[in-house]
Amino acid sequence: MEAIILAGGHGTRLAGRLVGVPKAMAPVAGKPFLEILLCQLERCRCTRALLAVGYLHRVIKDYFGGSFGGMKLEYAVEETLLGTGGAIHSALALARENAVLVLNGDTFLDADYAEMLRFHSEERATLTMAITHQADVARYGGVLVSGRRILGFEEKCRSGPGWINAGAYVLQRDFSWPSALGERFSFEKDFLMREIGHLAPAAYEVKRFFLDIGIPEDLDRAQTELSGFVSASPDDGCAASRRDSHLGKLRTIFLDRDGVVNKKMPEGQYVRSWGEFHLLPGVPEAIARLNQSGLRVVVVSNQRGIARNLYTASDVETIHSELQNLLASHGARVDAFYICPHDDGECNCRKPLPGMFEQAVAEFRDISPTTSAMIGDSLSDMEFGARLGMKTILIERSPGRQDPGIEEARALADQRYCSLTDAVNALFKPGRGSWSNP
Repeated sequence: MEAIILAGGHGTRLAGRLVGVPKAMAPVAGKPFLEILLCQLERCRCTRALLAVGYLHRVIKDYFGGSFGGMKLEYAVEETLLGTGGAIHSALALARENAVLVLNGDTFLDADYAEMLRFHSEERATLTMAITHQADVARYGGVLVSGRRILGFEEKCRSGPGWINAGAYVLQRDFSWPSALGERFSFEKDFLMREIGHLAPAAYEVKRFFLDIGIPEDLDRAQTELSGFVSASPDDGCAASRRDSHLGKLRTIFLDRDGVVNKKMPEGQYVRSWGEFHLLPGVPEAIARLNQSGLRVVVVSNQRGIARNLYTASDVETIHSELQNLLASHGARVDAFYICPHDDGECNCRKPLPGMFEQAVAEFRDISPTTSAMIGDSLSDMEFGARLGMKTILIERSPGRQDPGIEEARALADQRYCSLTDAVNALFKPGRGSWSNP
């Protein structure tokens, strides 16, 4: 993999926070922001990164030199301001691979960039753009999507949920640029917005953590929300890729939502809004601990209240967006949410059927049942995990309960705990391994 990082920005809106460094070197949890991006690329097995630098470029070159871990670093230096588009055009001339990843140097997206490159190839695209869903697109401007293609952009004045440009692209090295652009131009304003009609870039959807550090408020957020991605040093590897040795083959944790992450409503009632969503104690800290050990966290939730017209899929999306914001304030994140909006017998995705697992595999191709665990509080959760061959963890907040199916759930569970916190603490207890028997 080969990547270009646009690291030439001044950071005008961060002027009071940046002393003698360019925007890409803004300090985040004790490390330059650019180091977090390089760490992420190294985790995706990138072998060569081209840093498009300009303002105070010596600061970047003196700090990183010619390599980062096992990744070679080279520099495309702007002698005059080129804009984001001109910088990409210039750096592409130094590229060696046919398809090149391009990242904004002030944006973090928790994406699998190796998978994004595979998607780009499968789509036979000349340009692929990562998009992510936000609860309010007003600051960024929305992206109009149809199927796997981007059709246009919306002005920044519209508020409400929608897809936005996530600041990551894949371009062919021999990409054909319009001759009218000149040497200096903005990739987004002068190129994408004007040419979108005939470009129809491929849309790579990322349903994970996103943060743009371009304004002081978001740089402040980054200090806690990106702390789990910061490594101790370049030679130690990336925090998100380091794993405790006793975790064995475990790679992915599937979580049921109601009763594991948040308080469960009484039988027959549903969490219909964020106001009815009550996070259980210790959950952010437990999820952050899983994140920091390199484990992927995926929520799979049956939501048949949608089929019964009690709330909408958009309501659930809003709840999950708010949950991500709350988790982020604790340095935690959920990597993906999958829901089943159907009632019994209407689909293949309602647990214990495997549809949501299949959706996860389609998005994260390295997921396997043998390297996954299912944590839930019901029989359908335990059946879901057991049928697929996962390790199964039953959460019993009231161990003496006699719910329908609870005895069968206990029989299918490899381990039982009173909370997600207890389960995660047991996982990391020295000598216990991946929830081995006491």
